[in-house]
Amino acid sequence: PKRVKKLAPEMCFCYICGNQYTIASLPIHEKQCLAKWKIVNSKLPKHLKRFLPKKPQILIKNMVDNLTRFA
Repeated sequence: PKRVKKLAPEMCFCYICGNQYTIASLPIHEKQCLAKWKIVNSKLPKHLKRFLPKKPQILIKNMVDNLTRFA
């Protein structure tokens, strides 16, 4: 019998926390991660607070194709 190799799911990094997630779960994670970031940042002293992280706009074509497939 032929063995079919399972391909590993395509992964991306969260621009907020830097952790790795599948392309399908990344949009869900980013929403939750940003909400958590806002809560944590709001509790910091004024001199330690950071600006809201900006989502990178540069996407590789293959990544864009995959994101639109799951949208």
